[in-house]
Amino acid sequence: MAEKTAKKSNFKLATSMGIGATWFGVHMGPGTASGRQGSTYYSTYGNWGLVTPLLAMGILGFIIYIVVEYCRQNGLTKYKDFFNHFFSPYEKIFSVLFDILFFFTYFMVVGASLATGGKILSNQIGLPYLVCAAIIGIIALMLIIYGEALIRNANSVMTWLMLAIIVSLLFFSLGSPQSQFSTEWTAKTWDSGTLFPALKAAVIYASFQVTGAIGSVASVTSGLNSKAESKAAAIFGFLTNSLLIVMIIVMQYGYPQLTKAEMPNYEILKLLNIPVLYWMYVALVELAVVSTVIGLNNGVVTRIQKYVKITNPMVKNVVLNVIFMMGATAVSLLGLTKIVGPGFTMLGYMCLPLVIIPILVIGYKKVIRNNRELPDNAAKAHLGLED
Repeated sequence: MAEKTAKKSNFKLATSMGIGATWFGVHMGPGTASGRQGSTYYSTYGNWGLVTPLLAMGILGFIIYIVVEYCRQNGLTKYKDFFNHFFSPYEKIFSVLFDILFFFTYFMVVGASLATGGKILSNQIGLPYLVCAAIIGIIALMLIIYGEALIRNANSVMTWLMLAIIVSLLFFSLGSPQSQFSTEWTAKTWDSGTLFPALKAAVIYASFQVTGAIGSVASVTSGLNSKAESKAAAIFGFLTNSLLIVMIIVMQYGYPQLTKAEMPNYEILKLLNIPVLYWMYVALVELAVVSTVIGLNNGVVTRIQKYVKITNPMVKNVVLNVIFMMGATAVSLLGLTKIVGPGFTMLGYMCLPLVIIPILVIGYKKVIRNNRELPDNAAKAHLGLED
C-alpha cells in the first residue's frame, strides 16, 4: 500500500512538473537563446537586471496558477474552452481582442525567429539573409505538410538540450579570462535611478510572454487532482524559467561590450571559440526556429482557413502558410533588435491591459476566493453547458 501511495505521489509531481516544463519550452525559444531578449529587458539595467527576472516570472507564475487551477476545477483541457469559460459572459469581446493579439504575436515571434535563424545560417553558409530565411521557410512548410509530428515530438528534447548548452555556455564564459564579471560587479551599483525602468521592463517582458505561456499550459492540465498540484506546476515553472533568464543575464554581465549586439549569446560563443559547443548551439537554434515557425503557422492558419474559399485542403494549407511566412519574413527585415525592442514592447503594452490585468481581476474572484474549489456553474449556464 505504501508503495502504491508513493507511486501515486510521484505521478502527481510529474504532472505538475510537466506543466511547468511546457511553459519553459515555450519560453526557451530562439529569441531567448539568442540573448537578445535578456539584453533588451534585463542586462541593460545594471545590477537590477540580475533580480528583476524574478518579478517577471513571478507575475507569469501567478497567471499560470490561475489558469491551470481554473482548468482543473472546471475540467477544461483546451485553451479555447478556458477562454470562453473564464471570460464569460464577455467571451466574445475578449475573443476579438485575443485574435488581434495573436496575429500581432505571430508576426513578431516568427519574424524574430526568422531573423535569428536566417542570420546564423547566413553566417555559416555565406548565402544572403533572404535566401537563408526562404530555406528555413521551405523546410518548415515541408514539415507542416509531411512531417510536423517529427518536430513536435522532438521539441521537448530540443528544449532541454538548449538549456544544457546555456548551462555549458555560462560555465565556460565565466571561467574565461575574457570575462569581466568581477570587474563589472565592483564597478556597477544598485543605482536607484535605474530601478523603476528595470521594474517596468520586467513587467513588459511578462506581458508579451503571457499569451504563449497561457496557450501552452491550458492544454496540458489533465491529470491535476488538487490545488496543491496546480501551485506546484506554477512554482516549478517559476523556478526553471527564472533560472534560465538569470543564467543568461549573469553570462552577459561578464561581456558588457556584447550586450548591444543583435545576438549577444551567439557573439559570446564565437568569442569563446569552443567548436563543439558552437556547432551544437547553431544546430539547436535552427531546429528551435523551425519548430517555432511550425507551431505558430499552424495556429494562425487554423484560425482563418474556414474563411478562405479554396476547395483543395492541401492547396489551401500551402497558400496560407506561404502568405503568412512571407509576411513574417518582411517583418524580420526590421532586424532582431527592433523586433525584440519596440515590437515586443508594443505587444507587452497591449497584453498588460487586455490579458494580464483582466485575468488577475477575474481570477481573484473565480480562483483565489474559491476556497471550496467549486466549478464555474455561472459560466456553464451562460454557455449552455449545464449538466
